[in-house]
Amino acid sequence: MPEDSGEIRAAVIAASRAKYARPRAEVEALLVAAIPGAAKPSESGSPAAASSAKTEPRREPAGVLQSHSTGAPAAAPPAPPAVPHIAEVPHAAEVPGPAEKAARPVKRATAEREHTGLKEEIGTEAESLDFTVSYEELFPAVQGRADVVLRRGHLTVVCQVSVTNGVPYEAASVEKFLKGGFSHIAVVSSHRRKLNLIQQALAATIPAGQKTKVGFYVPAEFISKLYEWAADDPEGGSAERGKPRKRKDMLKYVQLSESERRQRQADMLATLRNAMKR
Repeated sequence: MPEDSGEIRAAVIAASRAKYARPRAEVEALLVAAIPGAAKPSESGSPAAASSAKTEPRREPAGVLQSHSTGAPAAAPPAPPAVPHIAEVPHAAEVPGPAEKAARPVKRATAEREHTGLKEEIGTEAESLDFTVSYEELFPAVQGRADVVLRRGHLTVVCQVSVTNGVPYEAASVEKFLKGGFSHIAVVSSHRRKLNLIQQALAATIPAGQKTKVGFYVPAEFISKLYEWAADDPEGGSAERGKPRKRKDMLKYVQLSESERRQRQADMLATLRNAMKR
């Protein structure tokens, strides 16, 4: 009669253990030996001490990971991959479109025409009042170039026409020309706000004794000032009329009579008053 299945199972387990298994004490001794500094069972003198040494966790330095299965230090996790720097993409509104790019030369040309037109307007009016006029005159002594220079008798006026240049540039130009000993320095612009900003920028840098030598004008105001200077110095006009003119178109120049000059001055003052009312 065949043996009971339970007996057969027990016999198989016993045979397998005898062939493949290792005694518990031997395994514990190997584990303890693998831990540095742990007391061996033979050194502690008792199985309890060996068990205590076996179960006490080994302390690793900060930052070192320990494997829970073997007790050996585990490899540190790999560093995250570096994220490549991506240049910031300009917002659509910051990228000039074809229409804006095409408009830039037009704006520049418009500004140049305005600058030239203001200079010629000042020059034409000044010549009618017997001023000698020069354009884009260079003064090496102060390393500056004046848009318009007006001379009449003992009066020499440097005129800077401001259209596209910024406030710091215009303020620096005035400071340069103040060193040249000119009678007056006029900053002319069609924009009152810009004139105020230039004046504010110079308020702390111009010496008190030289502030009267600098004026800030819209075009109509400056032309009216030309009439005042001419009226205050009639002899200067006679002296200038005796000088050879440098402009090529002076042969076409027509001298205004006194009545015509007064009428023109009245017209300019009326224009100025209307502009100030706006």
